[in-house]
Amino acid sequence: MSIKDMTAADLNQNGRQHIVMGGVVFDVTDYISRHPGQDRITDMGVDDSFRCLIKHHGKNMPELEKRLTQLVVGRIVGGPSQDIKDFMDDVEFFDVAVMFKQMFNPE
Repeated sequence: MSIKDMTAADLNQNGRQHIVMGGVVFDVTDYISRHPGQDRITDMGVDDSFRCLIKHHGKNMPELEKRLTQLVVGRIVGGPSQDIKDFMDDVEFFDVAVMFKQMFNPE
């Protein structure tokens, strides 16, 4: 998968809606209207919403993994904050934490 490095200034431009989770940027423009929590997603702004993903979807990740990988458009320059990295280590038992680490650091 080829993803580009992005900054906060690159997000939500040209009519696109982005969210950041685990330092990974997702374009949710075409998906947001189908998500039951669309207002909560759009309220996130450019803050990293990885904790929210785990809280609401952590146990449903096998179903969401395919959809999420289709929405990836980039990664935040500098990566996720240390707080998010620490949280990812704490929840590594969820496959999603491993998946996000792989997205951010593709081999």
